[in-house]
Amino acid sequence: MKRFILIIIFCSSCQNGQFQGFSDWFDAWKDYSVTYLASQSTDSYLTIQQRDDLLDLFEDLQGANTCRERQDLVEKNQTLKTFGRQYNFLRGYLFDILFNYDYETALLQINRSDEERVAFTVVNAWKTIASINEINRLIDQISKCYPKEYVD
Repeated sequence: MKRFILIIIFCSSCQNGQFQGFSDWFDAWKDYSVTYLASQSTDSYLTIQQRDDLLDLFEDLQGANTCRERQDLVEKNQTLKTFGRQYNFLRGYLFDILFNYDYETALLQINRSDEERVAFTVVNAWKTIASINEINRLIDQISKCYPKEYVD
């Protein structure tokens, strides 16, 4: 089994023409697997209402044109407010958490702080409807809107 996994990793790193189809298949399989795991994780940690609220937030953030709109959407989201009260987070904590956030690295992280667990839960919910690239683009937009009033 270990050899099979090593062969897959080796072949997926080959970028010449003959392995390109396999590499594309492997990337699609990896994305599907991560989506499935995110869905299972989301179902066990969130209520349906919270999940839907976070999915709506993702779509609204994608449609937002200004940083002020993004800040308002994040700060007024009921699920994020609930998490903030539950863990006694400061206002705008999601900006702190998502600043330079890397979802793929977070997948491998075993020990997480409360803030990191919440961010992982939020991004897992988003992963059920979006690709990692779409999520990373949105996080990059949010990071550019990092409000100065949240900096210590």
